[in-house]
Parts: sequence; C-alpha cells; structure tokens
Amino acid sequence: MVIHCAYVIRQGFGKKRAWQNKCNLTAADKIFDFVFSNNIPRLIHFSTVASYGARPQNTTDYWFKEGDSLREEEYLYGVDKKVIEEKLQAVFSRAKADLSAGRRQGVLPQVLIVRPCAISGPRGQFIFKRFGLLRMVKEGLPVIPLTGARSARQFIHEDDVADIIFFLAEGNIKEEYEVFNIAPHCFFLLKDMARNIGKKTIRIPMWLGKLGFAFLWYVFRGAVPTVPAGINSYTYPIIVDGSKITGSGYEYKFTCADALAADKGRYARKAEEFKRASSEKR
Repeated sequence: MVIHCAYVIRQGFGKKRAWQNKCNLTAADKIFDFVFSNNIPRLIHFSTVASYGARPQNTTDYWFKEGDSLREEEYLYGVDKKVIEEKLQAVFSRAKADLSAGRRQGVLPQVLIVRPCAISGPRGQFIFKRFGLLRMVKEGLPVIPLTGARSARQFIHEDDVADIIFFLAEGNIKEEYEVFNIAPHCFFLLKDMARNIGKKTIRIPMWLGKLGFAFLWYVFRGAVPTVPAGINSYTYPIIVDGSKITGSGYEYKFTCADALAADKGRYARKAEEFKRASSEKR
C-alpha cells in the first residue's frame, strides 16, 4: 500500500514555483507510475477541498459533495490538486482498460482519495507550528479583518485524519475507486472563530483585502502566507459534506471546535509541555 500525502502546500515565490512543480506535479507522476507498475494493491491519495473553488456564489448553505466539479482556477494549491486528481483518474482508467483488454497483468490498485478541509489539533498548532491562516489569525493579527459577511472555515481534527487513513488502509472500502470529503458536520464563520479566540473583527471591502494580501506577499516575498489568489478562499466559503465516509462506517470523534481549540487528542499532553516550555522562555 502507498499513502501519498507529501505535498508543498505554500505557493512558492518567484523561482521557488519551479521547485514546487517538481515536488508536487512531477513527484505525483512518479508515485502513480510506481504504484501502477509494481502491483501495489492500494493507493490512498490526499487531495483538498480547495479544488472545489472559492467563488462569490458559494454560500454556507451549500455543502459540496464529492460529485461536484472541481472549479478552482486561480489558487495554485487547489489548481495543482485538481490537476493531480485528473492525472490519477486518467492513469487508473488506462490501467483498468489495459487489464480488461489483456494488455496488463497483475492487480489493479484500489484508489482512495481523501479531500480534507483545514486540518488542526494540538500537534499542528503547538508542536509542528505550521504558519498558515489559523496561526496568522491567532498570533499575528490584533484585529481580524473580514472581507465577507459569510467568510467561513471548516476544521477537522488531526486525529480524525489519522484514524480515517487507518480505516481506509484496513480495507473497509470495497469500491475500486472512491473519493471522500473528510470534514465533520460543522463550520465556523470567521467572525465567530475570531470571537472564540478573543479577537475583535473589522469589516473591510474586498478590494482592500486584495491589496493587503498582495502587499504582504510581495513585501515579504512569500514568507507570509498571503498569496494574492488566497483572498478568495479567505472571503468565500467552501463548506463540504463529509458524511459519505460515515456511511461506510467511520464516525468522526472530534468537532470543528475541538480541532480549533487543540486541547484534545493524542498529542494534547505533549502540546501542553511545549506551551509551558515556550512560556518559560519568555
């Protein structure tokens, strides 16, 4: 079995984009070639909900399902993941056709794709400390600017992600090719998320948000995660229906609030140790 989750998420600045293409697109081609050339029985591949596309017509009332089109055209993380899914579908279809025609010998790998929403938890927030939107909101800004009245985020706890992979790896899915949104049935409006972490908000027009994202991106040369196209996902919600996998037998153990609070789960105790150590250094 192969689990493909290695990916450079943050868009590279300048020449780093070429390196990112090599790490993501070229590497995916090589992984798929390895899987389909070596009788690997199962491939679990990580995609993203970002590929559905953050668009002005999105609302928190519409929950994207796995059969919805992948429409992202600007935000390169979502675009790349969409392209990689298309590559994987093509490789699988070709291998299946070759097997049926007698041109292929051996097993046809089972392909299971997961599309997670934002992943959070004690390890991600306090041990690994990935500098993304959540950390920028919690630690980098005294006041949270809102560019949309319905700006929203879904969070899945890191332990649920790990347990879902165990669930898939253990052979609980029988279909030969399957896609799963993975997200608990909840979300946060950005204004409520800010209130939960003790931050005030201020409403600003979209054009000012675009200007701010672009300014930070170019001044800090990509060190701050404000790629200009990211203003769309900051403003327009992508809320997904993650119930398909529960229909296959998996039950989510944590809520969006648990993932945001990051005080429960396997790494909770270790995270407390890191927080205490950080406080003592100040």
